[in-house]
Amino acid sequence: MTVREAEPRDVPALATLAADFGEDDLELHTRAFENELRQFAGTELDHLLVAEKSREVVGFARARFLQVAEDAEPDSAPEGYYLSGVVVAPAQRRMGIAKLLTERRIEWVAKRASKVFLVVNAANQASLALQAKMGFRELSRELRYPGLTTAPGMTVVQVLDLPA
Repeated sequence: MTVREAEPRDVPALATLAADFGEDDLELHTRAFENELRQFAGTELDHLLVAEKSREVVGFARARFLQVAEDAEPDSAPEGYYLSGVVVAPAQRRMGIAKLLTERRIEWVAKRASKVFLVVNAANQASLALQAKMGFRELSRELRYPGLTTAPGMTVVQVLDLPA
């Protein structure tokens, strides 16, 4: 298993995984990954990783910096690095790939910040269990994260304090 930074050559595999996961439009995901890799190349704002097995992309995940505007609502999620977007091919699940991708993203964030956040749907018990094992603790179910529209109490913001 290899975990590395995503490259433009990975876009077709990333888009296919994302489209299959969300039953969404492949072209939409292709454009989104192309834009992400182009927009954030060389910045400290986004870290997109792929997991490869036998030279095939079998998963991906990202860490992204959330900037909060000065005039943001009081119930906005805090500014900082967030882990998001873990997707693993169905045939490769329950093999530790999500955990490995999460560990690598935490290592990356630890070089830049003293804590890392994530947002998860309260119904996603597999993610909540993995995050608890890794030391994440619940911060709130009342905070709003940009772009998420879940029912009240269903968005769980979690935090992990990182070693200095």
